[in-house]
Amino acid sequence: MRRKTAIFKPAVVTAILFLFCFNSFSQNKIYTYYLNDKMEFVPREQASIIGKGSKRDTSFVVQFYTLTDNRLILLETFKDSTLNILDGYHVAYYPNRKKSESAYYKNNALHGLSLKWDSLSRTTDSAMYYEGMPTYLVKYRFNTNGGSEKLHEFDNTSAKRRLTENDIVIMDNGAVIDPNIWQALVYNGRYAFRQDKVSSNKFLVFRFSEAYYGSIVSKDPKPKESGFFKTGQEFNINEVDINGNKLRSKDLKGKVLVLNYWFINCKPCRMEMPELNELVKEYKDSANVKFIGISLDDRSAIREFIKLSPFNYQLVADGQTAAHRYGISAYPTHAIIDGEGKVYFHTVSSPRQLFYWMRKTINELLEKQNQKPQI
Repeated sequence: MRRKTAIFKPAVVTAILFLFCFNSFSQNKIYTYYLNDKMEFVPREQASIIGKGSKRDTSFVVQFYTLTDNRLILLETFKDSTLNILDGYHVAYYPNRKKSESAYYKNNALHGLSLKWDSLSRTTDSAMYYEGMPTYLVKYRFNTNGGSEKLHEFDNTSAKRRLTENDIVIMDNGAVIDPNIWQALVYNGRYAFRQDKVSSNKFLVFRFSEAYYGSIVSKDPKPKESGFFKTGQEFNINEVDINGNKLRSKDLKGKVLVLNYWFINCKPCRMEMPELNELVKEYKDSANVKFIGISLDDRSAIREFIKLSPFNYQLVADGQTAAHRYGISAYPTHAIIDGEGKVYFHTVSSPRQLFYWMRKTINELLEKQNQKPQI
């Protein structure tokens, strides 16, 4: 005897699904959480902050209030059912200290939100971050009547025009930056500038987070090769540094040579030195990497210069002959030589991606050396 199979009409299926979804999303459960001022979950008797939250399916929206005045201090959005405090973003207001603190944690988007209050708990600063970059920043000032005045409202995109010395560049604390400093920050590549909608000649400077900066430079193309070297050509050096140490190709075989051709009055050369010094510091424990700076200036001028502007490469003076040997006529020029004495990387000036590619190149060459069979 054949049984009849139940057949649901499309309308019935749709109605069932609608009721299921409605019940899942509309019937929120309310929870109470107890936290201390370090945002740790604790028993009620140890809590200085109470968290009240609602659960909707697997997404949580939690609002925390102070015990004393019921002030909202935290908004937290979760995408899982664990209520892990390290997910999402938070804005914390600590009772009795009137201190706000923002943080964005390790999640997929690296979101963050930051707020600051004055003594009357009025919002004075507001910033929203996405992947380490502020996407919205605004600052307010309040008058004696309680009215608010917008001091700054910074554009969501980086500066659309080239900054001039007539522009005013400020930090997030309102401090004005000297033109020589912000010009160096522009050249550095790790900073961005947001134009003020209230005062068009004002800009906010901020530093990219390491995660965000790493993500953008890793997508940048390799710096353009210089016209002075050819990749794979033999390289020879026969110089003496400013301390009398000899630099000979035969003695440097097996080492990765990182070269910088420069001179004191070259502004781009001076601007990149802090970053080059960081590079030297990173490889200070590697005996197989040597940093050599070949300058057009004489020994006494270089020694006077590095008293105020340290440059941690091994420095060679009077380098005109060394530079002209390869036809170098633009500065700074960088070259990296492999352990076999061949040019592996070379470029002119300091594009944003330069230091990423220098690190990448040095690491590649060191890895190749480590993979060679020991004889």
